[in-house]
Amino acid sequence: MFMAKTKVVNFRDMGGLDTPYGKIASGKIFRTGAFVPKCRADKELFEAMHLDAVVDFRTPAEVEDKPDRLPEGVEYIRAVIFEVDAPGISTTSSTIKDVFTMTDEQIASARAFVEKTYSSMAYSKEYDKVFALLDEGKTFAFHCTAGKDRTGVCAMLIELALGRTFDECKEQYLASNAYREKENKKVARLMRLMCLRKPVRDFVDEVLRTHEHLFEIAKKSILDKYPTAEAFLEAEHGITPERRQHWISTYIKAV
Repeated sequence: MFMAKTKVVNFRDMGGLDTPYGKIASGKIFRTGAFVPKCRADKELFEAMHLDAVVDFRTPAEVEDKPDRLPEGVEYIRAVIFEVDAPGISTTSSTIKDVFTMTDEQIASARAFVEKTYSSMAYSKEYDKVFALLDEGKTFAFHCTAGKDRTGVCAMLIELALGRTFDECKEQYLASNAYREKENKKVARLMRLMCLRKPVRDFVDEVLRTHEHLFEIAKKSILDKYPTAEAFLEAEHGITPERRQHWISTYIKAV
């Protein structure tokens, strides 16, 4: 139903994913890149989703650069995972321009920054705004700019809460590379035409994609401190067994 020819980058209905209790119901939880329609199909898609809310994980500068455009009556919720813009995580006109002139030292620093963010992202209390929507049984979408890092970690947390394993979450996280393939190839061609230095092109190629080692950093940050994902979710986000059971009864279609 929601796989129309849309130009929205990395758009996915999380419905259909397997859990130990059945499949996640379709048409209830969506993840995507920037929530900005580019054509009539995008507008029709957004209207057909019948959303209660959209949660925006982007920095203030990203939002100012490209504000969301929501259907009438949809609640807009800001959940700022990172306040500061930086190459490799946020994407604005300014950060894109900065990448073009990065030195090797700056590239190394940016790579380290990305890894550092993955070691802390899952702990952000801003994700609790998404969990509150789950408590209310809302139909909602959540997004950043590319729909792969901040959005990918949020999807992982939801999936874990619904009983999916880290390996299953990782598969969905890495699937962003397939969903973003067309967009990534277009950027790569542009980089070659601009004759940028190879280290810069390589860095851009890296940040356009998801990577197993980054997912493993996020996973390690959880399991180094807690014995299970469930223990982490309860201690850091207040997701008790009772809340999880409510989400399961609301969002899982039993087989």
